[in-house]
Amino acid sequence: MPLIKWTDNYSINIKEMDEQHKKLVGIINDIWEAKQIDKDFEVLEKTFTDLIEYIEFHFGNEERLLEQHNYDYFDVHRLEHKIIIEEISNLHKKYCSGNNIVAEMVHFLSSWLTGHILDKDKKYAVFLNSKGVK
Repeated sequence: MPLIKWTDNYSINIKEMDEQHKKLVGIINDIWEAKQIDKDFEVLEKTFTDLIEYIEFHFGNEERLLEQHNYDYFDVHRLEHKIIIEEISNLHKKYCSGNNIVAEMVHFLSSWLTGHILDKDKKYAVFLNSKGVK
């Protein structure tokens, strides 16, 4: 059973961002599932690495879109992204050094992603939707 179930409530009505958010949900659910069936270290480490790379890709796309449309809170949003990447990278390092923090990491990621979408991303979506971005 997935940890996060995508619902229309998470949609920000910007197709590209919604698809990327769905992919992030899928990767977090993959980590959760791998933990549930006790996948080995290498599998989880690779999935964590894939997640970090995809988050960086997604943040880059999101930031380009916000900058392109002169979003007033662009600098704040970009700083939030930087902080999240640092936090996730620190959790990843802890895991790679032998700490069994998979449950902690998955719960952090699910709380962060759903909270970020429902709060921060919904705010910029209103702005971008008003500019015709769908």
